[in-house]
Amino acid sequence: MHYVAPLPPLRSGPGLVKVDLSDFDAVNKFLDETKPDFLVHSAAQRLPDKVAEDFQAAKRLNVEATEALAKKISKSMYCEYNVN
Repeated sequence: MHYVAPLPPLRSGPGLVKVDLSDFDAVNKFLDETKPDFLVHSAAQRLPDKVAEDFQAAKRLNVEATEALAKKISKSMYCEYNVN
């Protein structure tokens, strides 16, 4: 049995954990505290208008947060990378 911790960016409530993926220290702390068996990362800024409005924020989420997560989990758990 595994514990699932959804990390919604804008919602909070029972069973939801609010962690800003662009706050790498907070993400690392969350991962260190929860020690997940696996991690599914599907967060992204996918709306072209939002990307155009704030390219740096989109890059931070879509590229830098993904890179930080990959580095963190590669040091602490078996890592399998799959993109379909």
